Amino acid sequence: MKMLALIAPLAIALIGAPFGVAQAQTQKQTAAAAQKHKRTAGQSRIACTVVGCQNIPPNCHPKPGMTWDGMPTGFDIIVCR
Repeated sequence: MKMLALIAPLAIALIGAPFGVAQAQTQKQTAAAAQKHKRTAGQSRIACTVVGCQNIPPNCHPKPGMTWDGMPTGFDIIVCR
């Protein structure tokens, strides 16, 4: 019984590890896409929203979308003046 108590947490940690890695890679890709959006200063900029990627007007800019508790959604929101 003690052996199972020692092995169970290790097994749970190893099974859950790939999901954490995939989430970290997705967040890195989202951050890289956001940096790409910032570098297109002289060109038309693109925001990837929930409804798809689209050009945004010159007086607007993309911002990362967040959930109500502050977690990134992976989508942009378009903010205009």
